[in-house]
Amino acid sequence: MSKINLNRIKILLLFFIPFLYSCQKKVENEITVNNNSIESFELFFKKFSSNQNFQEERIKFPLKTYSYDIDENKTNVSILNKNQWEFSKLYSNKFLKKIKKINSKNYIVEIQISDTGVLVEYYFTIDKYKWYLIKIVDQST
Repeated sequence: MSKINLNRIKILLLFFIPFLYSCQKKVENEITVNNNSIESFELFFKKFSSNQNFQEERIKFPLKTYSYDIDENKTNVSILNKNQWEFSKLYSNKFLKKIKKINSKNYIVEIQISDTGVLVEYYFTIDKYKWYLIKIVDQST
């Protein structure tokens, strides 16, 4: 190969490598289904945990919350309307957080506060390619 061709190849590689890298990042963050993109759960959850308006938009109201009453040995069900919801910042160093993928359409995020008995599960599902909070289960003791 001539020196000119090698230089052209180098120049082309310099332009295409960043392009290929950016394409790879997009694939990691989205799953394409029938020309529509399902948002990454991890990216969704970060925004859900830190942005009050986004959080309110991504909750299916009325929201059912479940809690267990040890004294009466029964599960209580409460229903929250949008005007009753208080912003919850779910990312904190104070929390132990587990993200459990149930299947491609459902996740559970477990929030636990060490040495307190607090354990709350947040149930998320996909609807029209977007994630929504659909239920909260408080299993605190």
